[in-house]
Amino acid sequence: MKAHPKMKWIHMPITLELDNTDVVQALTQQVASRFSWPTTVAEIKGVIQCIQRVQMHKIEREANRVVHVLAQMAISTRSCGEWRLCTPHQL
Repeated sequence: MKAHPKMKWIHMPITLELDNTDVVQALTQQVASRFSWPTTVAEIKGVIQCIQRVQMHKIEREANRVVHVLAQMAISTRSCGEWRLCTPHQL
């Protein structure tokens, strides 16, 4: 698989904190997933394989506040953004 162009920016281990048990299982199991978005799951697995070290952890939804704020920002501004080594001012 060809590495995504932004993979060159990743030089350290990645920890994914997910609040959905089904998503964690779909991404960590080697067998075919019965998840409702098989193409998306396969694409994410492909990207994960290009990263040196990835850890996935199931967390409680309440602990996912930052992700929720970023998702709301993306929805309201309809644009993308990247923050390296800092966070947006709204956080």
